[in-house]
Amino acid sequence: MGPNSSRRRLPRYAARMGSRSRSNPAIVLIGNPTAQNPCIVETPFGALAVGRRDGFQKGQLVADWLVDDAAAPLCTCDDDAALEHATRLRDYFAGNLRALDTLPVGEGTLFQRRVWSAARRIPPGETRTYLWIAQQLDEGHALCRAVGQALRRNPLPVVVPCHRVVGASGIGGYAGKQDGVLAAIKLGLLQFEARLVGGLLDCAPSRQPGT
Repeated sequence: MGPNSSRRRLPRYAARMGSRSRSNPAIVLIGNPTAQNPCIVETPFGALAVGRRDGFQKGQLVADWLVDDAAAPLCTCDDDAALEHATRLRDYFAGNLRALDTLPVGEGTLFQRRVWSAARRIPPGETRTYLWIAQQLDEGHALCRAVGQALRRNPLPVVVPCHRVVGASGIGGYAGKQDGVLAAIKLGLLQFEARLVGGLLDCAPSRQPGT
């Protein structure tokens, strides 16, 4: 996703990430504490909004890339979980690749959470295959498609680094897309991490014993 396209979309959203809370520096403040607002992290690859899919603190916590005219999820200033995720994401894109390590994976089925947890064991700047994820769950090739579906439903991209999971012979998809804006974001995230860890990006998966 080019920087110009993300900037064109951002003016649609009135709220931005504000200052950090004095009482809790891990939390950012946005707008009116009783109102729902978009909490948007501006990244090198576009706008990433953190909030609740179904409103207020009862809905699923999500981080959505604002592409293809997607509407931003909303949150309130007293939604500590959403605001902490946004703050940690901001720290990650400022160069702290470990800022997200202690955040929980999102809400999902037991299988989905196992897949997401396995993805989080992939170090920044490295990649693994869908088969590698399946093997972490004591499964084999037959489960690769289910692993891909679980990653597609990851509600917290970047927090759960599904961008580090690639195909056996290429970069693979991202959020169900094999090309276009989201695929470009995946490649951008991999390049971003590779630069920070001092490596060179290879779209072929990092090889591990037994994979």
